[in-house]
Amino acid sequence: RAGGRAAPLLRVRRASADQRGLGRDARRTNVAGVFAARTPPAGTVVVVDDVVTTGATLREAVGALRAAGAEHVLAVTLAYTPRRTHT
Repeated sequence: RAGGRAAPLLRVRRASADQRGLGRDARRTNVAGVFAARTPPAGTVVVVDDVVTTGATLREAVGALRAAGAEHVLAVTLAYTPRRTHT
């Protein structure tokens, strides 16, 4: 059966610093433990992120849902920011 509904499954446990200018490892550290699931998720869960730079925030959100018992988590993003290389 196709269908679904939007539901706020995550809550913010603590504030994180602005991610701009942070590298991959610093971004992971910055958002570590920032999310927790509101309720144990059931069925397939789709996480939507507005933009992916390093994937740290998305990874943390998916991890929080899986820790709460979600078995099937999909991630969707609206934009991707490729890493800039200076030549």
